[in-house]
Amino acid sequence: MAQNSVPLSAMPLFSAEMDERITDALPPARRWADRRLKAALSSHPSPGNVLEGIAAVRMLSDIRLALIAACEPIYAPYSSVRWLWYLRRTNFSVIRGYLPNTATSIMRIAENISGMSRRPPADDTPIVGVPLTFAVDQAAISRMARLLAAAELVNHAEGWLRRSSKNAKFEMIDGCFPDLVEDEQLEAAIEVFDERVVEAANHRWHPTVVPFTGVETVNEPLLIELSMFMDGVGQTPMWTGRIADKPRWVLGEGRFSFKSASLTDQSNAHQLRGSLEAMEHPELVAGLVVFSQALMWHATWYTENIGVSFPRVGYVLMRLEDLHRPISDVLALANEKVWPAMAGFIPKDAAAVITALESVEEGGVIGAAGPVLRFWQNGVVMVDAFALGVTLTERLRMAPSTGGKRVNIIAADFELAVQAVVDSAGLTPRPEVAALRGKTLRLAGASVTDVDAFMEVDGALVCISCKKFELNRVYDAGDYASVRNAKSKVEAAVTEWSERLATFAAHPVGDNYDFSKYERVVGLVVTPELAFVTSAEALAKITFKNLDPTYAYISFGELTKLAARLKPA
Repeated sequence: MAQNSVPLSAMPLFSAEMDERITDALPPARRWADRRLKAALSSHPSPGNVLEGIAAVRMLSDIRLALIAACEPIYAPYSSVRWLWYLRRTNFSVIRGYLPNTATSIMRIAENISGMSRRPPADDTPIVGVPLTFAVDQAAISRMARLLAAAELVNHAEGWLRRSSKNAKFEMIDGCFPDLVEDEQLEAAIEVFDERVVEAANHRWHPTVVPFTGVETVNEPLLIELSMFMDGVGQTPMWTGRIADKPRWVLGEGRFSFKSASLTDQSNAHQLRGSLEAMEHPELVAGLVVFSQALMWHATWYTENIGVSFPRVGYVLMRLEDLHRPISDVLALANEKVWPAMAGFIPKDAAAVITALESVEEGGVIGAAGPVLRFWQNGVVMVDAFALGVTLTERLRMAPSTGGKRVNIIAADFELAVQAVVDSAGLTPRPEVAALRGKTLRLAGASVTDVDAFMEVDGALVCISCKKFELNRVYDAGDYASVRNAKSKVEAAVTEWSERLATFAAHPVGDNYDFSKYERVVGLVVTPELAFVTSAEALAKITFKNLDPTYAYISFGELTKLAARLKPA
């Protein structure tokens, strides 16, 4: 009883002794990883050679895959369940890096690699069955340290891959990672880009997932979304009991913050009817959506432990047969009238949903989380809600080849989302200007442009052009063509918008607009996520209210933070 007298939410997540032992084991583990790196480099150009472009991408991709393959003897002795148990209790302090998100990236890589283990669960023996607890002996410490050391090098390779797609050059070094060839201008641009991406990471706009602000969990697909704290732990809201019972919320130490989101803005749901058809692997996406909703349903009506388990460690252990009940409940409600976006792809039964989840093969994929389901003994499965959220968020994107009405609807949604950020900060322009949003503005009988969103601040009228350029995991992985194409599109959009805004500055009064009451008219270009750019126009800065300058091209997340800073007191 004494052990259970302290609520789980009040117990520390990490062990200082375990942290110290991993820290002590990391130096020899890193030497082991360095030897694997040296072996991977042996088949590539000799020291002194300089690589760039596609040649650099291929070389770094080969090194990354070789490092992942070298991990197999490390992860193979333990089941994937045991690995996630260890990793979610590993303190980020042992793997901190240059950027605030370096540790989260290394841990995601380690979790992804560990999910490749095919060790039969029956061969793994915990020291305690309930709650599931594994021995943290020296063998486990050594394996954890080696997996983390390898993940550090894989993360390094992925960072270099992203740089290679931005035209960085690399000089081969004997037995070490290639060295960046000095290019101060390029490195400065990459450093600024990395910092901006991290700063706005928690305010991304997604074309399908929107924040959920209601209270019901029945009439629309709700998605579980866990955000990992960059420090690896934080005080996070938890609840004990079923959501339907209006449980008591407490603050506790956990790795994640728990949120829920909606599949789509219901105002556009019928226009987006059957939109899963435009996504890659729509049956899988439908299964992921139903499963996420089923977990919310399970937390609402059936289980009392999700409210603590998900914020603390991001997973919950359940009997597979118990998973079928909430999935079946959700499917009984999930018809095409209620969920029009999923028309034609709603799974037929709970077994089809589980099969879809098992079909996800993400091991070794850049940017991927670990498996959503890690199977344990006696019909028990470890459900990783963090992996579910990462996988679902990435999969819920239109295929690049999609065009026509669906793309236009989502572009319009993005424009409304940008204006909503401005309006919520109290920066809406005067009514006669606000009414011009989306209308074609004319001068001397000729069309100038239409403005997607307006913002009024510090005596200036800010005309915003919203460009829904879709970035995805291929871009994040450093795909050479994707990065170059996005850069070209964004820089061209900024140049074009600057030219349009020059017309308004020279002619503040036109046929159907009057901006003469403003001291200045300035332009912003906003995209859902930040693309890497180097042009002077895209990196030009604008100052408001004596705040730090912002850029002429920003992401939705940066706009969200800017609007909050500009919000009238």
